[in-house]
Amino acid sequence: DFKSAKLKELDFYARTQQWPKIIEACKGKVTNLLYMNYLNMALAREGVLGDQMFAFDQREPRSLMVNWNKTAEVSALLSDVYFAIGDIASAQEMAFEGNVAVHGYGSPRMLMRLVQTNLIYGAYPVAEKYIYLLEHTFFYDKWAASHRKFLGNDALIEQDPLLGSMRRCLPDTSRLVALNGALADLETVAVANPQHKAAFQYLAGVCLLSKDLAKFKELIDKYHGTPVLPSLPVPYQEAVIAFAERDTAYWRTRGVTQEVVRRFSDYKRQVVANRNYPNAADLLAGSYGKTYWYFYMFK
Repeated sequence: DFKSAKLKELDFYARTQQWPKIIEACKGKVTNLLYMNYLNMALAREGVLGDQMFAFDQREPRSLMVNWNKTAEVSALLSDVYFAIGDIASAQEMAFEGNVAVHGYGSPRMLMRLVQTNLIYGAYPVAEKYIYLLEHTFFYDKWAASHRKFLGNDALIEQDPLLGSMRRCLPDTSRLVALNGALADLETVAVANPQHKAAFQYLAGVCLLSKDLAKFKELIDKYHGTPVLPSLPVPYQEAVIAFAERDTAYWRTRGVTQEVVRRFSDYKRQVVANRNYPNAADLLAGSYGKTYWYFYMFK
C-alpha cells in the first residue's frame, strides 16, 4: 500500500529508536497528524521538544497525540508516545488495545511493551507470563530472556536506565487514568520525575498548540525555577512575551533573554509595517516562521 509507505517508514524508525531519522524525514511542510506524532515523540526522545518544537510545521494539539481510533496502528503509536512521556498506565492500556486489534494472534511488539510496563509496576507474575510467551517466538526469544533477570529484582530495575527512569515517573498513589484530565496526568508525571523532561514538554506543548496561554502562564508561574522547569527554552520565552506583552518586568522574572526581546521588537515592527498586506503571513514566514509568535498569529 503505497499510501501508507511513509507511515510504515516512520513506524520502523520508532520501533528501532532511530529518532534522528524521524526528525530528518519530517522537515518541511507536514499535514499528516500521525507523522507529527512520530516527529514530536522523536524530538522528546532526543530531549529537544521544548527547544525545537516550532522549528517544524506544527498544527494543533493532535500534532502531539492523535485521537485513539481503536486500530492496531494508532494503538501502537499512542503506546509509544505515552511510554516516551512516562505515562505508564496509558502506555499499558494502548498496548493491550494494540495487541487485541492486530491481525493474527497478537503483536509481539505490544507484548514487549506489556513486559516493560509490568516490570515497571513490579507486577512480576504478569511480566513473567508475557516473557514466557515471547521466549517461545523465533525473533523475540533473546529479548525476552534478557528481561527475565528483572523479575522480582527491584534494585536491578531501579538501576536500569530505561525501566528505572520510567518507574520514577509513577504517581505516588494509585488512581484512574485521566481521572482529572490528560493534562493533570502529564503534570503528575513531570512532578514525580523532574529529570524526565518529556512529560512537561508535552504538557507545555499542548497549551501552546491550543493557544491556551492562561494555562501556560499557570505552569510557568508554578514551575519556573524548580527542577521541573529550571529555565525557559526560547519558544517558552516567546510565549511569555505573547501573554505578557506589556509587562516587561515579568519577562525579566522569567529569564527572557535580551536576544528574544530584540527579536520580538523586530517581529512586531514587521507585523505593523505589513498589517495591510494580504500575504503578510507569507512575507513573515521566512524570518519568523519558526517562532511561537508566528504560530500564535498565523496558524
